[in-house]
Amino acid sequence: MKTVTHRQMRNDSAEILRAVADGESFLVTNGGQLAALISPPSDRPLDRSKAQGQVRPARRSVADLSLIERPEIQAHQRRTRRRCPASLLICYLDTSAAMKLLVKEPESGGLTRYLQAGAAEQELVASWLLHTELRCAANRYPDDIDPDSVGIVLDTVSLIVTRAC
Repeated sequence: MKTVTHRQMRNDSAEILRAVADGESFLVTNGGQLAALISPPSDRPLDRSKAQGQVRPARRSVADLSLIERPEIQAHQRRTRRRCPASLLICYLDTSAAMKLLVKEPESGGLTRYLQAGAAEQELVASWLLHTELRCAANRYPDDIDPDSVGIVLDTVSLIVTRAC
């Protein structure tokens, strides 16, 4: 990735935009500070949302999910949900699945192994609502859900900011 100054961008914009159209990306500085990233548009909706600042990218590796100690609690039995096929590039994590990463349920270990096995092939995403729901659960059940573990789960997921209708 090349770096250009604001002045270079202004003076050579046609040349730079042709290079971007050919797949090249540029960092633009202004007064020595990074001001912009110019890159070709992506075909993936998630990449476009990231570029528009609508996604808080994951801050940790899915492998960090193994760091969570899950206390045994009495939770009602739920049927196993459909698993995300490994061929997909994006895997959506809902709140019920995320809770299995925080408390010991019959599916907890399998879900952790599944997510870690597909970590290189897929990106784990969730609605920003997951942040609220997991934090509320940790506040409601402080003896069962460790707030630091909630942070680990949230940091392994790219959170999508949804817009009000």
